[in-house]
Amino acid sequence: VKVTYNGKEIAASAANEYRITVTESGTIEVTAEEGAYTITGRYSYESGLYTAGDTVTVKDKESGIIGTAGNGEFSISLPIGEHVLVVSSERFAPVEISVTVDDQDVTVDEEVTFTQLAFTDGAYLDNTGSGLLKDGEYKQFGGVSLKNFYVEADVERMDLGESVAGIYFYAGSASPAKVFVFENQDTHMFKIRITRGTGWDDRSDRDYETAIPYKASCRLTVIVYGEAIYVGIDDSWTKITSDTAYGTPVNNTDFDAATVWNAEQEKTFGIFANGSCSDGFPVKNVRYGEANQTLADKIEEALQA
Repeated sequence: VKVTYNGKEIAASAANEYRITVTESGTIEVTAEEGAYTITGRYSYESGLYTAGDTVTVKDKESGIIGTAGNGEFSISLPIGEHVLVVSSERFAPVEISVTVDDQDVTVDEEVTFTQLAFTDGAYLDNTGSGLLKDGEYKQFGGVSLKNFYVEADVERMDLGESVAGIYFYAGSASPAKVFVFENQDTHMFKIRITRGTGWDDRSDRDYETAIPYKASCRLTVIVYGEAIYVGIDDSWTKITSDTAYGTPVNNTDFDAATVWNAEQEKTFGIFANGSCSDGFPVKNVRYGEANQTLADKIEEALQA
């Protein structure tokens, strides 16, 4: 691409980017490189991923030339030659495809599919199993913040105590609200914990008993909707509000319930490792999305049943 202002060529300030300060009237001309052809293609998402409002971009990996993308389609103009296109998303790992441009426009037959969740630290989750989370690690989902959301994941206890993956969110406080499940050693039933603080000594807990028989692996789902938190353990649900009775707390004066059940705050959220395990914390089949009244009503019906 060649850009001129009143006949004077403007140098690119970055890949495919030109900046100019205009102080008088004139003519800006943009000339496409001779022999450039249009490449078009399609992109989609693996079933179950949260896609509403996702931003997608496409660029040539070597030259940095940027195209356009939206509504499941992308387009970019490139010269003759071999190219690698990078189709990127705010929420999912980028996908690369190779394209050969001869002397005509190209339609890419293979659809680009996003499959891996992206986190704000640049890591990706391919749902293949263990080792994603290390001791005390937090992974925030990239490109998303919602007032009402759900996260679900297969988690597994890594010792005889409380070392297990959980789900956390920020709702108007510098301290994350964290939800995880573990075994009540007296009843051998699941116990739900909502806790604040990032370390062992500064934590502030509320524990909720259940009548759900404990097992080392389970499907954990956390739905934050309005002024309620719904915790799903496999197919069994518990509704927790700020008024729900809880067990003997730890440092509960610092719990700050108003920023846990905060219906108006837009929240960032992710998964975390509670405790320590030298082998890492296996987390599989992670999905998240926006919670709504229909989902809440479905859970309420299950609770009534």
